[in-house]
Amino acid sequence: MSPIDVPSFPLGSRHQLNYAWWRPVLEIITLLVITVALVFAVGYAMMWAGADPSSDQYGELFLYLTVAVEVPAALIAVKLAGRRPLDTVFGTGPAPKLWTVLLAYLVALAVMFMVLGLISVYAYGSSWDRSVGGVTRTFPLTVVLVMCAALGEELAFRGLAFQAFSALTKRPLLGALISTLLFVAVHLPGSAAEFAHYLVDGALYSWLAWYFGGIAFPFAAHAAWNTVVDMQDYGIPGSFGAMLTQFAASAAAVAVLAYAFRGAARPGASKS
Repeated sequence: MSPIDVPSFPLGSRHQLNYAWWRPVLEIITLLVITVALVFAVGYAMMWAGADPSSDQYGELFLYLTVAVEVPAALIAVKLAGRRPLDTVFGTGPAPKLWTVLLAYLVALAVMFMVLGLISVYAYGSSWDRSVGGVTRTFPLTVVLVMCAALGEELAFRGLAFQAFSALTKRPLLGALISTLLFVAVHLPGSAAEFAHYLVDGALYSWLAWYFGGIAFPFAAHAAWNTVVDMQDYGIPGSFGAMLTQFAASAAAVAVLAYAFRGAARPGASKS
């Protein structure tokens, strides 16, 4: 069955002709094994090149690369363990054009910058210089890194895991919940506020994947968030208030994307 015939993205793997109940489980196991192997490979490669992955200079690069390896890991798991077309993990139906995804990223980025900037200045007494002064000469490299990392996490969690657990349970809502909790767990939240932040973001990205029938728009929102938090210092203290601020920025970006690109929504999603 071709991807365009699959009725919904969460059940994309279940509606393949070769589906068996154990294939989603094997996909998850394969993803984990390959990801761990590639993370070690990245670490050893950096040390062989004379870099120290634990240093400040290379720590961020190492972090992004260890997340980005989820891209090949997820694709290999889908192809070898799931034995289904690779495009089924990206979405159902016609894929959005590249410029559409890029535009969605820029829109989400602008919304997040605006919301976080306004709140930091008027609620926390920060300054506009501090709120918009984080773009540096490393901007191009940063964008590439955050996009690769966002794509890796969206393939692993909103793509493969969301589909796998939706197929196993026959309930997309339960599949979204399980994959979101896994998303929270791998980020090792150190506080209740961090836990809530990752939980909300995971839920929002899952909803975008269902609404648009694929990971293109969750990827755009996720990459925008990574860009914002990597380059900016808004002067918002780490607290419950900061968590609410982050929620406001993420939710606003998701709402704007859902409305601005509603023509690309999965048929019937906006009426469900």
